[in-house]
Amino acid sequence: MNCPICESINIKVSDTRRNGTKQYRRRKCLDCEYLFTTYEVDAAMLMELFEEHFDLETNAKIADIIEREFPSRDLRGGARKKVTACTI
Repeated sequence: MNCPICESINIKVSDTRRNGTKQYRRRKCLDCEYLFTTYEVDAAMLMELFEEHFDLETNAKIADIIEREFPSRDLRGGARKKVTACTI
């Protein structure tokens, strides 16, 4: 993970919290001291959400993107893996 401000890879996790299906991590860049939060969601839950709101073709495209970007994740096999979903 890189710092969103200075692109440094020197990042420290200062706090981790779990809220239901999300896991929040408070991070600090050791170079520029910027603080930011990331959260992780369960990929299987994310796919269920997509299935409720998108058509099959869109769901397949989303699954292909996730599998391409995270090759160790097996979404179609039902494995419950975590994917970093967003940086706030």
